[in-house]
Amino acid sequence: MSASLTDVNLASFGVVVNCTTIGWGDQAESSPLDDAQISQLDTGCVVFDVVYQPDPTVLLQRARARGLATLSGTRMNLLQAVIAFTTANFGSDSATVASAMKQAAS
Repeated sequence: MSASLTDVNLASFGVVVNCTTIGWGDQAESSPLDDAQISQLDTGCVVFDVVYQPDPTVLLQRARARGLATLSGTRMNLLQAVIAFTTANFGSDSATVASAMKQAAS
């Protein structure tokens, strides 16, 4: 069984997560939710977009304009890099690695 977002009561959502490529690359000017759908979200809803470039994405811009809490994929990407690095380097100090990577990315 499948459903379209037009069939879903978005007002009941506490969290919205975009795990698609919509908002990235050649779709950077797109969003999985339009303004009308964003307006249906409860003011306590958190919107997380795993896309980290551009930052913010159109989805996050729309959510912020509505006053919703947002999270970008930038921190997730950083933490994944830290995990990969510490694993490949046999348990390096992850806090030090995270700090260095965060500083290098700024």
